[in-house]
Amino acid sequence: MRLKRRDIRRREASIVLEKLKASLNLNLDIRPDRCEVVDSDDFTLYILDGEPVVFKIGDEVYPTLLFGEVINMLPKVFVDRGAIPHICNGADVMAPGIVRIEGVFGEGGIVAICDEKYSKTIALGKALKDSEVIKSMGRGRAIETIHYIGDRIWRFIKMAKSS
Repeated sequence: MRLKRRDIRRREASIVLEKLKASLNLNLDIRPDRCEVVDSDDFTLYILDGEPVVFKIGDEVYPTLLFGEVINMLPKVFVDRGAIPHICNGADVMAPGIVRIEGVFGEGGIVAICDEKYSKTIALGKALKDSEVIKSMGRGRAIETIHYIGDRIWRFIKMAKSS
């Protein structure tokens, strides 16, 4: 697959960043000098100052796993080692795999999914219940996985960085 990157105006990038800030309820002050976009069939990747930090699926805007400034501000759900291979193959996070939750979030909130041993972010997800309900769940799906290490977005980022 040959990727075509195109520059966009800072104003267009600002609109995308404002939408990300609003959807995650974060206070960010990012003013990129160079803004590019790479289109795929089902998502758009935004590259700001050479870093692929935001992607858009439909009307929804999310940070990539490489956007550490935003990922570090999100509530975190820590999973046990047994859940990691499943999540990194696209599975949703099941309640029994969650060992702890840091931060408070509501249903539909975006969370960072981290491994319990190293505290590394392995995925980004959307909460199916609020954090208090998830803490008391004994079974069932808790977090819908949106983006994870090794997924099509991750591979697309690697191709975009090398092109």
